[in-house]
Amino acid sequence: MYRLIASGQLVGQSQLSFLREVGKPELAILFIKDPQTKFSLALEANDLVAASEAAQQLNDQESWIR
Repeated sequence: MYRLIASGQLVGQSQLSFLREVGKPELAILFIKDPQTKFSLALEANDLVAASEAAQQLNDQESWIR
């Protein structure tokens, strides 16, 4: 946990959660590196281009079905 705080990722996660909660997942997508998280946020934001790019990176059948 200390490593997470020291790295600044905890603040980043809080900011991303805030953007998601206020209905701005399209802004949160810009900061996400993890393809699974990016894919989920892109679907929330109805951003099919970003969802498709993330699905290609994930390369699993379940992502393409969603």
